[in-house]
Amino acid sequence: MEEENKKDIIIDEIKHWKASKLLPEHYCDFLLALYTEGDVKEEKEKTSTPFHLILYFLNSLLLFGPFIVLLMNLSGVMSLISMSIAILLSYGTYKYIQTIPKLQHSFSYIIFLYTILLATVLYINTYLHNNLLLFLMVTLQATSWWFLAKKKNDKYVKLVAVITLLITLVIFIIYII
Repeated sequence: MEEENKKDIIIDEIKHWKASKLLPEHYCDFLLALYTEGDVKEEKEKTSTPFHLILYFLNSLLLFGPFIVLLMNLSGVMSLISMSIAILLSYGTYKYIQTIPKLQHSFSYIIFLYTILLATVLYINTYLHNNLLLFLMVTLQATSWWFLAKKKNDKYVKLVAVITLLITLVIFIIYII
């Protein structure tokens, strides 16, 4: 009886490794086949796609935070506080999505970075009216995204950084001409 209990614990542990991707799937399948003596009962994976889609959708809505603050025509301090709240919500969503292994957290990270970028652009356009500073800040942020993506080995963020840099360069060239 105790031997069966040990075997069940090992099987549960291997299933946990497989689910959390601590070992490659084919290794886990081999170990499961070995410990269950070929009688592996595949459990149907629980899918909570609607929840994940809703989470991605709500995360995408955070991009509108800085625009809503701008449209509300708040005073300088209130708009800064509101934009900071939008950035903090975006960061919190990114951290939450990071805890769910099934979700691609690059998407929420990109939204977090773009929320910061939009808040910066709207603040500079609304209060400072300095196009050169705006170009420099966008370039600095996109370049830092690229370095962060390179450090994290995140191809999506790297791609978004390059696209943002290219768009910024094109806009700057059109602005100069």
